[in-house]
Amino acid sequence: METNFNASYGFPDEKYIYTKHDTVILAMPVINESTTTVVHMLNFYEQCYQEVLGVYNNCIYNDKELLFISLKKGELKEGSLSFKLDVVMGQRTNNTYPGPFVFGEDWFYGEKLGMCDSTYYMESDAALVLQDYLNSYSTINPPPPSGYRWLVVNDANNPYQLTGNEYKDENNNNLIFYNEKEGEFIHDEMCLDYNEMNFHLEGEHIVIYSLMRITHNKPDNWEFLNCIIQGVNDDKPGSQTIDRIRHQNYLYYAFRYLVPIWEIEDPTSLSTL
Repeated sequence: METNFNASYGFPDEKYIYTKHDTVILAMPVINESTTTVVHMLNFYEQCYQEVLGVYNNCIYNDKELLFISLKKGELKEGSLSFKLDVVMGQRTNNTYPGPFVFGEDWFYGEKLGMCDSTYYMESDAALVLQDYLNSYSTINPPPPSGYRWLVVNDANNPYQLTGNEYKDENNNNLIFYNEKEGEFIHDEMCLDYNEMNFHLEGEHIVIYSLMRITHNKPDNWEFLNCIIQGVNDDKPGSQTIDRIRHQNYLYYAFRYLVPIWEIEDPTSLSTL
């Protein structure tokens, strides 16, 4: 159902400058955890469609489009199986991959603390800025042969979660922002100057497009869709004295297939419905 919906209405091949997630909890009547009726499935599909269309219509982005949906099975209770429906919308852009940060573009690590000069407080932070940059770029595939189209199937293991200290460069620097110490962090430690922003933007790019594929032994048609990055301040597991600030990553991937259009037609934009 998820793949069919994404094939019908999703546009993951576009480039997006902003993305947003909405989550809806739905339920479908079932006979047991693995069996239901065709009628219930059709009704559930229509329910999903209406929820996604509602998210689309309420999205305030200009030039908006649906990237993809994700359905995760939940609990079976009183003859109904719950599902978590994640809807990812985006604002399209014609820009190429964004350029580097420049002098003065210094951001606090997270928690919407804003820039290091106290501007944009409770509006943004380094994690959100890096997230938007990464989500504005996606793999550009060559045009499919005549009579074919690209079909994207979500990875069932989504989202892939990274704490922040999994990958390092040749100098043992964390590619993703991660810092730990005993005691409280001071202003300069919580602030990523423009050089650090550039370093971690490139680091995230290396992790997302190269190292994750190697780590999980994925094929060439396994491609990045989008990400959620959260600036987190928490205790190091197993320690009550070591504090850490970091960028928690939630990475979404999909498998891309070349299929004949006579089998699966081109997607339909929700804006036309």
